[in-house]
Amino acid sequence: MNLNMNNQNKFIGVDLAETHLRAAIVDSETGQISGFKQIPTQAHEGHDAVIVRMADLIQEVIAAEGIAEDSRGSGIGVPG
Repeated sequence: MNLNMNNQNKFIGVDLAETHLRAAIVDSETGQISGFKQIPTQAHEGHDAVIVRMADLIQEVIAAEGIAEDSRGSGIGVPG
């Protein structure tokens, strides 16, 4: 894996929904979305399990895109 150490324009976006979790990397300069992944939320397992699944998903997206973990920031969209 080739880590891109210039992450000044990379942000992590996460969508927490009732039935799914989605995450991707967004380049703020180009608007390009990459590394999109979606998994079931499995809310019936409880909120702690959902948070663990979300953290794992974020790590998978980061690893798949080969960026360092010091991205510029992240945002999480939640219902309500």
